[in-house]
Amino acid sequence: MFATLNSEDVLLIRKIKGGDERAFQQLFDTYYPSMLLSANRILRDKAVSQDAAQDVFVLLWNGRSKLDEKLNLKAYLNRAVVNKALTILKKRKRNVGESEDLLRREFSKEDNSQLRIEGNELKGLINKAIDSMPEKRRLIFTLCRLEGRSHKEIAEKLNISTKTIENQMTAALKHLRAALKQFRGPCSFFLFITNAAIGASLLSVVLY
Repeated sequence: MFATLNSEDVLLIRKIKGGDERAFQQLFDTYYPSMLLSANRILRDKAVSQDAAQDVFVLLWNGRSKLDEKLNLKAYLNRAVVNKALTILKKRKRNVGESEDLLRREFSKEDNSQLRIEGNELKGLINKAIDSMPEKRRLIFTLCRLEGRSHKEIAEKLNISTKTIENQMTAALKHLRAALKQFRGPCSFFLFITNAAIGASLLSVVLY
């Protein structure tokens, strides 16, 4: 259980529970920098760390009516963002591991060193393409394809419509396909981005 904070924090929580957006902005300005540092120590990725910290604030705002006025805000937010970062790290490792296993099996069919080199180049192109997406689109793509969340879950989490999710995913996949057109290998090649939630292939790109 978190310890009780001072009267200023109690007042801040009360205002946020009442829907005071200025109080929420004050909370964000106060704790976001330290939360970003905590997340980045774990993830070593500033953009993903920013998403993790922002997700915590989104969840807090959406659940503001249930906030405990005796909550130690600093301790609570720090623990929340650390837990979020650890969850992302765990899913990232699992997804990378599954993708690498699939690629490894494909490589073993040919046992061709050149194909291995091209596989690394292809993964690099995909990572670069994802990183170059606009922040909102990258977040939606990550939540959907890498974390396995449904469109409905993402819409509720980000407070946007499922139609917006669909449009952003369509644009994200179009962007990826366009980026991968520059890759040309000596043979057909499959890259799978797996869904951690159901263990199935979600994205298959065929390159010739």
